[in-house]
Amino acid sequence: MRVYNNFDQIEHDLKILKLKRQISEEEVRLNVNGAKTGMSSGLSPVSSIGNLVGSLVQKAVVAKLLSAIFGYKRVKEVDKKGEYKA
Repeated sequence: MRVYNNFDQIEHDLKILKLKRQISEEEVRLNVNGAKTGMSSGLSPVSSIGNLVGSLVQKAVVAKLLSAIFGYKRVKEVDKKGEYKA
């Protein structure tokens, strides 16, 4: 516990505590507003699945284009017996 020598120290700490409380209240307000706008702007499960599928398709197209440009082909793995792995 802090020991105060005069009222100015008490007033100073009270101002700091008041400002910290105001900052905390504003952070809560911003988080609540961010959650509200985030839910309405597309954080639903359907849109998340759509985004996932879209990114997978995009990666597949890029891989296909790169393989066409640079001539890379997918190679099947061969085991020690010389047979292709599934």
